[in-house]
Amino acid sequence: MMTANEKIKEQLGNLLPIHIVALLLTLTIFFFMASFNLSENNQLLLWQFLLITTFIWMIWSWVKLKKTFFNPYGLFLIAAFLFNFSWIILSFIPGNSVALLANYFPTNVVVMTIIVVDLSIMGLHLGALLAVTFFSRSKEKKALSIADENLIIVGYFLILVSIYPFFLTIKEAVSLSISSGYTSLYQLAPTTGLLAGPTILASFIIPGTLLLLAGSKKDRATRLISLLLVISIAVLQLVVGKRSTAIMPLVAYIWLWHKTIKPVNIIVISALSVLFLCLLFPIIRISRDISGIDKFSWQNISNSLSTTNPLLDTLNEMGSSIKTTAYTTQLIPLHRHWDLGTSYLYSLTTIMPNFFWKIHPAIQHGTLSDWLITTVDPVAAKNGLGLGYSFIAEAYANFGFYGSWIITMVIGIFFVSISEFAEIRKDKLYFAGLAAYLSFFLFFARGESVGIIRPFFWYSLLPIGLVLMINKYRAKKMSA
Repeated sequence: MMTANEKIKEQLGNLLPIHIVALLLTLTIFFFMASFNLSENNQLLLWQFLLITTFIWMIWSWVKLKKTFFNPYGLFLIAAFLFNFSWIILSFIPGNSVALLANYFPTNVVVMTIIVVDLSIMGLHLGALLAVTFFSRSKEKKALSIADENLIIVGYFLILVSIYPFFLTIKEAVSLSISSGYTSLYQLAPTTGLLAGPTILASFIIPGTLLLLAGSKKDRATRLISLLLVISIAVLQLVVGKRSTAIMPLVAYIWLWHKTIKPVNIIVISALSVLFLCLLFPIIRISRDISGIDKFSWQNISNSLSTTNPLLDTLNEMGSSIKTTAYTTQLIPLHRHWDLGTSYLYSLTTIMPNFFWKIHPAIQHGTLSDWLITTVDPVAAKNGLGLGYSFIAEAYANFGFYGSWIITMVIGIFFVSISEFAEIRKDKLYFAGLAAYLSFFLFFARGESVGIIRPFFWYSLLPIGLVLMINKYRAKKMSA
């Protein structure tokens, strides 16, 4: 009988060559498309079909390989779908003209956008498969000898450090959101230097909460505290109107529970997904720009829900992030030179805290999302609003069509490698560190690299290092 590792190797022997051939075939279609003499509308239909086929293949192949979609890469794929190409599928719904990119951009721009998205996600998946291939050759490592109480000690320490800054920042956000609406949060002057300290420290509450969970399999009281904390974080962020920052830690928490406490039933996961997508997200979308106590008025919310399709409106809003890629392909290199890796290099500087500069170099240089909104909608930019961005648009902005799929391949290798490392080690400490990073990385689907470098080092590696340090110290003390 084959071991689990041997089965994965066998599956990879079939899936990886198929994916490479599919990628080469897609590139060939692009290079020879002009010889097909297709109209722009027919080209659009062709690439829409190819993108949908690609996504189905990615889902099927990953489930075939991992036997589940409920893992960090699978969750990121869902986020990537919702924010980067769900509009393509939504556009086929009769009467849903809001999801037609052709209503906002020339057809040739729409075609190029879909080609870039298609090749980029194929590159991402190639990176994921290559990472699994590399780690499938490694033997499972023996789990670290770390007592649960060491995870709990560091968890409580991080919560102690972050709880007051979190209270201050969330109190201000809730107060402003209720008094002036959600958009007022983006009209505040950005905090810089030491003044940004509370915001940075507040985020340590997430890895702290996850460490409590990881160490609480035999400690119900600690597990209950971690559960109350993550629910409180989610509720407060939803009151503010921030859906992503509410749901991402919750998703990471459920996955970590699944890995370290008890497997979560797929029915529970599906029910929670339906609850958020069909009820909570639409309600938050409708109510977050209402100011005053009317924000919580069920009458106002129910009136709004009755006049629209809340689920479709929410999916349309999330899927509209593909416009960032469309704008990027339209504007670069005509109105801006290729970044040639500059945005990624400046993202790396976020590892250093903003204690030495009035404005951090990454912000002073300017993010791609700020450039985009300033270019396409200067009025919205002055009011602090934005379109967001996406990892696909950033890859294109740096290296264009020919390099974007290579960059996303590197992203796939990186993210799946750290996931596979945790799986091979099978240690709750590494699962907790991965969950902490997942709670920030999911936003990368509609963001850029400047938002994922610091969380990896500060909120994932640093807590892991603290636990290892405490564990080593206490082990020495006990053996002395």
